[in-house]
Amino acid sequence: MTKLARFYSLIVGLLMRVAVLIAFVSICAAVAITLTDIVLRSMSRLSVALTGEGLTWAVPGLVDLTQLLVMIAASMAIAVAFHRGAHVAIDLIDNMFPPLIRKVNALLAVVIAVWFLGACLWYGIGEMQGQLELNTASSTLSISYLWYWLPLIVGMGLSVLAALDAFLRSLYGHRPVSSEAEHYDV
Repeated sequence: MTKLARFYSLIVGLLMRVAVLIAFVSICAAVAITLTDIVLRSMSRLSVALTGEGLTWAVPGLVDLTQLLVMIAASMAIAVAFHRGAHVAIDLIDNMFPPLIRKVNALLAVVIAVWFLGACLWYGIGEMQGQLELNTASSTLSISYLWYWLPLIVGMGLSVLAALDAFLRSLYGHRPVSSEAEHYDV
């Protein structure tokens, strides 16, 4: 079972690298779109000041686009945080316990996390199906809400995989397969 757990850890590690890349590109795109909008609006104001004629340059649907891109990045970041063990933990009390109790506590936390994330995933899929039936879309660009729910569903699914990986690593006492698994260089 240890070889299977290590293989699973390797696959999840690779998926997390892809998630980091997607999150990075999404945030960079959101920044680029926002900066483009700022430059276009500034040029419009300058044109009005110099010529008196009102040019209205801007990125159409800026809010819709940035919300979607930030949603993608945040969903991927949650999964990566679970994989790296970078979620919030309180060590003040935990460090007072003996190692066996700390290990049981860590396993219990992972089991609760897997259960909670699985419930969030199940609920999210149900909500996404409801949005598909209603065919709702964003107000400015008419982007289907499917595209807002999809990153959340993928992120929650990756979070479940990452939490299961953390559970297996705790259970079998091994670190991630790659020595670079703790560092996600893009």
